[in-house]
Amino acid sequence: MKIKHLATMTENTRILIVDDEPAVLEVCRRTLAAPDCRIETAATGDEALPLIQTGDYDLVLTDLLMPGTVDGRGLFDEVKRRAPSTGVIIMTGCPSLDTAIPLLKNGALDYLLKPFDRDLLRTAVAHGLSKRRLSQEQDLEEMKEAFLTRVSHELRTPLAPLFLVLDQIQKAAPGAKIGVLCELIGERLRRLQEVIENVLLFSDLKRSGYECSRKETNARELLEKVIVRY
Repeated sequence: MKIKHLATMTENTRILIVDDEPAVLEVCRRTLAAPDCRIETAATGDEALPLIQTGDYDLVLTDLLMPGTVDGRGLFDEVKRRAPSTGVIIMTGCPSLDTAIPLLKNGALDYLLKPFDRDLLRTAVAHGLSKRRLSQEQDLEEMKEAFLTRVSHELRTPLAPLFLVLDQIQKAAPGAKIGVLCELIGERLRRLQEVIENVLLFSDLKRSGYECSRKETNARELLEKVIVRY
């Protein structure tokens, strides 16, 4: 069965598996195989390093002890340096608290002991992909909030001077035509100010966890409910 991890995979999901044992690579590849998942393998940390440097992986599974100049710990450090949001699962046949605790403390998602059960592997991968997706969604929301706040601030700041300038124009050049023009400009500025304040309010509500929606409402019924409740 492969249902435990399929729901967490999206189109173009990429997983890199690194192990010097061909049998382990094959078991992992078969266990995680899915139509919407691209799985790549490497036999050593040295072979995996160029892939890490050029590829954008959602998850990396790596053996801890491997021949060559780059072992699992070195590969873990390189992944975290180049792609902090990429999850890393450590696989090892020689477990040790001296290696497990620092790796988990520094961000490894899991520490699997070989030989591991296939369901355990699927569960660990599902957790890793889910955590990455949530992290990406959170980053996107933070970027949206920062953008809204910045844009709103940049638009709000010039409004006060504009109102002052408009008032000075009316005083310096009185007249019917100037008065009508200034009134029209003032109306547009007040409308812009209202839009900006609504954007800021919406951003604050989203940040506080409130869900906002727009729908037609009977104002009288709404007021009656508020009066009855309070």
